[in-house]
Amino acid sequence: LSLLDDPEFRPQESLVRPIDADDSAERASVLQAFQKRLGTSVSGKSYIIEVAFSASSPGNAARIVNAVAESYIAMLREQTRSAAAAATETFGEQLGKLREEAQKAQAAIEAFKAENHIVTATGVDVNDYVLTQLNQELVRLASDAQEKSARLSRVVELSKRDGSIASVAAVVSSPLIDNLREQQVELARQ
Repeated sequence: LSLLDDPEFRPQESLVRPIDADDSAERASVLQAFQKRLGTSVSGKSYIIEVAFSASSPGNAARIVNAVAESYIAMLREQTRSAAAAATETFGEQLGKLREEAQKAQAAIEAFKAENHIVTATGVDVNDYVLTQLNQELVRLASDAQEKSARLSRVVELSKRDGSIASVAAVVSSPLIDNLREQQVELARQ
């Protein structure tokens, strides 16, 4: 803004100025004059900030208000960028630690599998695969046993009515009955 060069802000110069005069006193005086003329307020319950400045000319006041607003926005952007950079760094560190922990956990799992001779095939644990196959076979055998039990009950019921198993056509054609007859003949031979 070059306020030190602006006669509106520069303190009245004396005719005699010491050679070793400190510019900081002049800067402080300009800053104090600037702060007295600058006004800011928040508009209601919004995020809008009103900036006003008293100057000898409207053009100078507008230039200073615009510079203050641009500086404020630049400061907010820098704060946001710094916060994002800090968060990125923190999350990066945490992600690195979590990645390391996950690798250690995976290595422990692999070591456990090796120690206990657990092998995986196509991503499925062999024990789980075998258990699934056995369960499927058990269901199939249970269903088959129910079917044969129902057939046997029917044959027993029919034999009680007729008194002879041979008279039942379904029984004669049954492979189970054929198998039982073969076993009966074999037992009779012994």
